[in-house]
Parts: sequence; C-alpha cells; structure tokens
Amino acid sequence: MRLKLSAPSLLSGLIEDLDICTIKQPKRLLRRPNNIEELADSIRKKGLLQPIIVRTRPDNQEISFEIVAGTRRYLACKSLGRKKITCHVIELDDREAFEISLVENVQRHTFSPIEEAQAFKTYITDYGWGGVSELAKVIGKSQEYVSKRIKLLELPEEMRNEIIRHRIKPSIGEELAYIKDKGTQSRLAKMVSERHVTVKQLRHEIVSAASQELIVDNNAMDFQEAYRRAVTAYDKVIIALKLTLRRINDIIESIEEADWLINGSLLQQRSIISSQIDSLLKEKRKYLKLVCTRRSLLLC
Repeated sequence: MRLKLSAPSLLSGLIEDLDICTIKQPKRLLRRPNNIEELADSIRKKGLLQPIIVRTRPDNQEISFEIVAGTRRYLACKSLGRKKITCHVIELDDREAFEISLVENVQRHTFSPIEEAQAFKTYITDYGWGGVSELAKVIGKSQEYVSKRIKLLELPEEMRNEIIRHRIKPSIGEELAYIKDKGTQSRLAKMVSERHVTVKQLRHEIVSAASQELIVDNNAMDFQEAYRRAVTAYDKVIIALKLTLRRINDIIESIEEADWLINGSLLQQRSIISSQIDSLLKEKRKYLKLVCTRRSLLLC
C-alpha cells in the first residue's frame, strides 16, 4: 500500500533526539540549501519549531540516518554546534523518500520554478517512478501544472536564469517554451524582460509572430496523451495480473496438501505470472523513457 503523502506530519514513525553525527544529507538533494545563517539565527532565538524527517540507512553494520526533509534545519543546527537534533524517524524506500521531500518543498513553496521543474522531470523521466497524472496526485497539483513546469526546462539557460531571478514570470516562461523558433523566442523574452508584458499580451505577440511563419510546438499535448495512454494500458494489465496472482494464491490455500500434483502445477503458474508482472514493469519504464526521448528529439 502506498503512503498518502499530502500530509507528511501524519506519517507513522517515532520522534527522537538523534546525534547529528549519525545523520547524513540525502543523495538526491532537490534544491541547494540557502540562507542557512538566517535560519540558524532564528533557531538560536526560538528553537527548532519542527523536527526534520529522516529514514534509517544501513552503514557498515551500523544504523545511520538520511535526511528526507529538513536539510536547511539540519545544517543550521549543525552550524550552531548542536550535538543532537529532533527527528521524525520513518521507514521509507527511495521513491517514498523522494515523494515526501518533493511534497514538503512544494507545500512550503521553497522551490524556484526551475528547481520544481527539474524535480518533476527527475521523478518521471530519470527514475521512471510514475507519469504526469500520478505525480500530480502525489503533490496535489493538476496534470497541466506539472506538464507546464517540466516544459520550462526546454527553455535556453539564459531564460531559465531570468525566471530564477524573477525577471520573467513562470507563466510567461511556459508560453515562451512552446515557441520552436529560437530567434523569435529570444526576441520575445527580451521584450518581456524590458516591457514587463502580461501573459495575454505575450499570447497576442505570439499570434502575430505565427502569421510570419513562426512554428509553435503543437505536438506537446499529443505526446502527453500518448504518455497517459501508455501508463494507463500498462497499469491495467499489471493490475489484472496481480489480481490473478491473488486469486491463484487463494486457490492454492484451499487445496489440501495431499493434492501435491495440482499444488505444484499451480505454484509453477504463480511463478510464471509473477515473472510476467516484473517483465511488464520493466517494459513500462523502457517505453516511457522511449516516449520522452522521441519527444525531445522532435523538439530539437
């Protein structure tokens, strides 16, 4: 059963004061910690108002802990020379840990739009943990929101930096990302930066540019729909096989041990179906990565 991640504070686990030396930073750091000194000053005056979230990790036969959420709080307490820190200790696999960290950053609005887009892409494409619809449910946002955020990563680096510096709004960047002609894209971005135009005004400019043979990417939704159909198809087959596996288990349990011949045959079939499920999961990940690769190539 998957964890419900909309409220990390409600996760099961224990609240413990742990030695800071036993805690490690996560390998998958979603954002660069900043303003540590400012946070440290706040903790010095008011104390740590919320525990950090950690999970257990084996480390040379010793148990250590890895931060799931709260890297800034950890670094701030460490800079203050504290030996211990209050932690919410929970058992999580890599995917669950990533999801909780993602949810906390989205809910706290600590991501820049580009950091958020990169985290979404990492979840969907790099690790293949789910499609846009599944990620949208995890973070409590719409599928359109997730898709448009990821689209920002297709902008040139200088435009992404303008969004990070708050010189271009994310909504404006999303509109610019659908323009394939880089020269026109750059010209409109400069216009936005200098004149501070609205999304409505930018769309008017894009329509005007289209009349001069501007090519706008209209294939994005096609790829998104193909992505959604693929995820749905694979998931339905996988679920059907899992239900079949469950039914076979029920039948095996109902057969008397004396019927060893039937029992052995059914156990063999159960093993085959279990292998098919594993194979389908691998094929699903491969297919989704292929769709993303084809989409990237067509947009070049």
